Amino acid sequence: MPWSGSNFTRTDGTRTGSDVWTQAKGAGVKIVAADQDTHDQDLADGIKKALRHDGGNAATADISMGTYRHTDVGNGSARTDYAALGQLQDGTANWVDGGGTADAITATYSPAITTVVDGQLCFVRATAANATTTPTFAPNGLTARTIVKNGGVALVAGDIVGDGHQLILRYDLANTRWELLNPAAMVPPTASDTVAGMVELATTAETTTGTDATRAVTPDGLHDMTSLAGAAWFLDEDDMASDSATKVASQQSVKAYVDAAVNAAGLPAPDFTSSEQTVTNDTILDVAHGLGAKPTLVRVTLRCKTTDLGFAVDEEVLAENLPTQGVDRGATMYRDATNVTLVQGSGISLHSQSSFNTTLITNARWRWVVEAWA
Repeated sequence: MPWSGSNFTRTDGTRTGSDVWTQAKGAGVKIVAADQDTHDQDLADGIKKALRHDGGNAATADISMGTYRHTDVGNGSARTDYAALGQLQDGTANWVDGGGTADAITATYSPAITTVVDGQLCFVRATAANATTTPTFAPNGLTARTIVKNGGVALVAGDIVGDGHQLILRYDLANTRWELLNPAAMVPPTASDTVAGMVELATTAETTTGTDATRAVTPDGLHDMTSLAGAAWFLDEDDMASDSATKVASQQSVKAYVDAAVNAAGLPAPDFTSSEQTVTNDTILDVAHGLGAKPTLVRVTLRCKTTDLGFAVDEEVLAENLPTQGVDRGATMYRDATNVTLVQGSGISLHSQSSFNTTLITNARWRWVVEAWA
């Protein structure tokens, strides 16, 4: 029977109905020429359909191995060869020790890479650190293309660390460049107000100083700011002497300043306070205030220096509260840009603290005090 495509069965010459065959069989003849020709042709047809073990012919369609393996295979040496599993495990098909120079890297792969495609990976061991920002790579004599990183960012010197750096390069066909997937230390760019990247954390001292423009403040750093003394934006001055328009004052210094500036009556501290002036009858007393302009407010008091009329030492009586007794007694006050002037009559009378009657004071027991506000 002919070759079935899966097996071959010998033609056995059991043909019937033939005088020739009947005669031959009767005479003891087992091979008849016509039958042998058919048998030989079947053999020839079957042999032609078999793959030769010496590679003398080729398959004309897909061949199933029926879950069996090719064994004892050699390593592939051409791009169209099978790869042995060991060859894949060794990983040498697309890895090689590099050549060329530090900034013009070459590599000779076997089998040779004859063209590069988008996304192609090449592994190569560098021979030196790159010194420029535009090193190139050329496998198997192909056109040298620039090496970049991070989606097109130029390398910096030393992104290829040096001899022995195992480079992983992936080809970007649209931009005709090689992307270095493992630059030195994979260091991100320095962060700024426009670029995401690496940022250094400020110490407590740097946080307190407040002048650094590149470091980030941590919650711990803010919490540890237990003393603001010396901070560039902070002042703790009880007298507010710096008169700064840009710095913040402490609560303590504000309170101290206000306490010093406001007296018990709720008035701000006077801009001028005279020394104690002698009380003399029938006298015009000029007290220079030195304010350079007529004061907006003047206060004149009589200060008791020795007990008199029921008044204790350092008790004061406002001059405007002095009673009038007689046409030439009492005092008159006026002010100008230079002086506060007191015109005193022939005597000063006071209501004593124990009587509604007025009595002349003893001048030697009292002193005038003048205060002025600019």
